Amino acid sequence: MTSWIKKIIAIVLTLGMLTSFSTSLAFSQDSNIVTKCSELDIKIKELTIKKIESDLEKTAQEKKINELTYDMTLKDSIAKGMRVENDSIHIYLEYIDYASLWKNLQYVKVKSPKKLVIHLFSFGGSVFDALAMAGLIEEIKRNGTIVEIRAKGLAASAGLILLVSGSPGYRYIDSNAMAMFHELQSFTFLKVETPTSKEEEAKILRKIQNNINAYISAHSKLSLADLKACIDKKEIWFDAKEVIEFGLADNLE
Repeated sequence: MTSWIKKIIAIVLTLGMLTSFSTSLAFSQDSNIVTKCSELDIKIKELTIKKIESDLEKTAQEKKINELTYDMTLKDSIAKGMRVENDSIHIYLEYIDYASLWKNLQYVKVKSPKKLVIHLFSFGGSVFDALAMAGLIEEIKRNGTIVEIRAKGLAASAGLILLVSGSPGYRYIDSNAMAMFHELQSFTFLKVETPTSKEEEAKILRKIQNNINAYISAHSKLSLADLKACIDKKEIWFDAKEVIEFGLADNLE
């Protein structure tokens, strides 16, 4: 063969080898891509399974915590005067004590139930405690929780302030229960007083009384003048039907 024919054959052979190498390289790259995609798919599935397992474990833990909380509140309900249900919390209230109610309502704030039910039986107590407790109840209402008051037996004096503080339409009184209200009373043992000091004390008492009257009037059908006339120098007693009639509660049980 002539030298130029040999050169042509050499070129053809070289081109064939390059084509074969290029094909082999392309196939190799395609295989690597397929392998990497497969590995990525496996990793995604593994992460998805781990996420599902984590969510299931978290749900189980939350359920266990809720069960423990429910058991704890049932166990301590008599001592604490509080019972927790699925969408409501019940509190038994007898003593007009701001500190005790404040502690219970911190739990209510955390739980944010649809309804807070206060079972009320009270002979009365400190008017300042009652006003502070009414303030706590107003705060709970502003946070979106319905406050239902259920009066049994007696809601007297400062207890009447709490009865009227419930959410409109959710204030109940038992058909056999009574309510009572009166002017502020003060007693000082072995205290020397002058006419001036008594006059100053009377001004302060009148200011406090007007504040209480305003709150009750705003939460009932009684005008300030009517309420003042009812309690001027005397106590006023309401049976359950009269409580409803004067708008001190909404429903008869």
